[in-house]
Amino acid sequence: MGLMASITMGLTILCLSVWPAWAIPICLGRWPNAVVNSGGERILVALDNIDIPWYIRQGLDIFPGSGWRHPPGWREDPSWYDPMWKPTFSFESAMAAASVDVNDIYIMNTTLSVLDFREYTFMEPEVNEGLVQKYSKAVLISFPTPDITIRFGYEQYMYINYRGTKSILPGCNVYFYPKPNPTWMEPESATAQGGELLTIGGENMAGWKHTPQLVRVVADGVAIHVPVEKVDFATNVIRAPPWLLNETDIYVTAKLSLSLSGQTWHEVPVTLTYYDPSRIVCNEAVSITNYRALHFNEPHDTLVAMSSPIVYPSSGGGLIAHEDSRKNSCDASRFWLVREQHGAQPCVPGMPVKCGATIRLQNMVTHTNLRSQRAPSKIYRQQEASHYGSASVGSKVDDWEVMCEPATTHSYASDWKSFPYDKRVHRERFTFVLSNVDVMWKHSTIFRLRHIATNTFLNFADVGLPPDLCSECAQRQLSLVTSLRYDKAVDTIPFDVHITNQAPNCPVDTSMRSQTDTSFQHCVSNGHSKMDGKMTSGVRDGVRFYAKEHTQIGIESDLNTQVLLKRFLRQQRKFFAKDFVVWYSESQAPCQMKGKLMVGQLHEVYEPSRMVVAEPWVPFNGIYNETPRYVQTLGRINLTMGMERVYGPLVSLQMKNEATAREGSAVVQIMKEFLKEAQHVEKDDRAGLLAHLTSSTDQMYDETSLNTPIAETFTAGETF
Repeated sequence: MGLMASITMGLTILCLSVWPAWAIPICLGRWPNAVVNSGGERILVALDNIDIPWYIRQGLDIFPGSGWRHPPGWREDPSWYDPMWKPTFSFESAMAAASVDVNDIYIMNTTLSVLDFREYTFMEPEVNEGLVQKYSKAVLISFPTPDITIRFGYEQYMYINYRGTKSILPGCNVYFYPKPNPTWMEPESATAQGGELLTIGGENMAGWKHTPQLVRVVADGVAIHVPVEKVDFATNVIRAPPWLLNETDIYVTAKLSLSLSGQTWHEVPVTLTYYDPSRIVCNEAVSITNYRALHFNEPHDTLVAMSSPIVYPSSGGGLIAHEDSRKNSCDASRFWLVREQHGAQPCVPGMPVKCGATIRLQNMVTHTNLRSQRAPSKIYRQQEASHYGSASVGSKVDDWEVMCEPATTHSYASDWKSFPYDKRVHRERFTFVLSNVDVMWKHSTIFRLRHIATNTFLNFADVGLPPDLCSECAQRQLSLVTSLRYDKAVDTIPFDVHITNQAPNCPVDTSMRSQTDTSFQHCVSNGHSKMDGKMTSGVRDGVRFYAKEHTQIGIESDLNTQVLLKRFLRQQRKFFAKDFVVWYSESQAPCQMKGKLMVGQLHEVYEPSRMVVAEPWVPFNGIYNETPRYVQTLGRINLTMGMERVYGPLVSLQMKNEATAREGSAVVQIMKEFLKEAQHVEKDDRAGLLAHLTSSTDQMYDETSLNTPIAETFTAGETF
């Protein structure tokens, strides 16, 4: 066959492959359907009813030099087109028009190329797999979007020009948006469990409803995506996703990015700080409460330290007891600070404590350590448990091991199965949390305290303290706390941790007070030393506790007698508007310390009705530090409450050299004090400035203190 015959056959094949006039390409889909109007984002288009020969796909001239692409008179022929041309695309509307450079158009070979729709927009792997199966036989073309030259959002129609015919692609409209510019976020902290509403602000923050707006949160190489719940041109509102903190993390910082297309991510110039409030941490104040208090109708037996001079005759240790905390809800001596073991380097405030750790427990009011000694009590036939030391100075007999029982709850987000994105990551994280649920000591953990030196358990006995030992104790119905012997056969985890039917409370067993009296009767639920060896966890309930109450800071119940280990510094004067105060969300009085700790600024003070109007502020940074920062909320909500609910005025300092990313947002530093090891405290210290002018709780609101001078170091009453 000659050359002319070959050329003639080739042209015949080309003519047969030309699509008829009725064969208009059909758009099956495009990803993404919203792009930035400055161009550059890649679009993938799926087409049907279009034939693109292999030589066009590969850009191969099958008859080079033959002139088949340029027949005679082609320059004068208005219908001429180059048979090697790829399809070209343009975006047009009444406002703008722009074409795609033909050299940037890529026709995908689905046989040789790996098809992944996630290269063009964010989606779940399962969604991508479904699209791959659905469109693997379609004609797939990708190209970068052009700059449409306008700087506001507009809908553009997509056109295709192929083989001399230009036609619109119905259903392939693309929505162009101006480039977003996020500049701030509030609040800038969230709990590891997630769920907090975060507001991201800036310019051009609204995209198109056709494409879900997403925020990506990245920390430690892991990315989590969340949908934007509320959108306007200036702000986006999202819910913080849950996060995992490792065993030594106090905080985890994450970077956020916003996307209106699912392809290009615009960084938020603010970091999000995660912390885990479910874990018990160093320097946190916790209550030691019997686990029966998990049921509301059961006694809330809680360990307290007596600040009276009453001591045990045998050891000289101070008296400790347990009482129903509902009867004396303002007693700060029910709180014990979690410290490092004796002789160890001071732990970092906020450092999480693991199950099995050796700790000391230091009382918030007496500043003494919980301890036990082998010497049996001369009053009760049990090993004594007491508190002892001065300014936290003690010995190895102050060390206790935290023995956690198997957890019955987890701390991951409870609604993680409903999250629309990153389902596999959340499933893996939840599985990891469940497999490590017993590693950390948490507020919900049922635990026992094993005394290291004597291998005994702290135990609440249902035996009241007699009046001749402590008249106040009998009046308050305080009960005995002892150290119970450790029996490996019955005290080894795992065992049943569920609340069982409790034995009736035993009456006071006064016969136990005599060392020589052998006729005493024992109460099984007390776990006395001469019980038989058939004890099980369902019976030895006196050694099982949980941290029912916990706080990072303390409030005195009596300014006359108490100097807490951790406290707010307070100005010794009356309340004024613009002062900062603190309260607890579930407390009628600050010293109850129940619920969430709130810090806010007073806007109105009504003396005759004893009412105040306060605006809550939110933490900014330094949650576990002595100088935490707080900022105003976007909502600027005001709360009206009784004056007896708030504590203050707090010593505060406006941080004029610090600011959040949001312009005009004020930052205030609240002053706390953490007493250090062996720090001496004067008895007339009233948690205020150096001039201690207030001598009682009542004088917090005394009108005679109106003209009290305020130290110039701090800002009081300044309008923000």
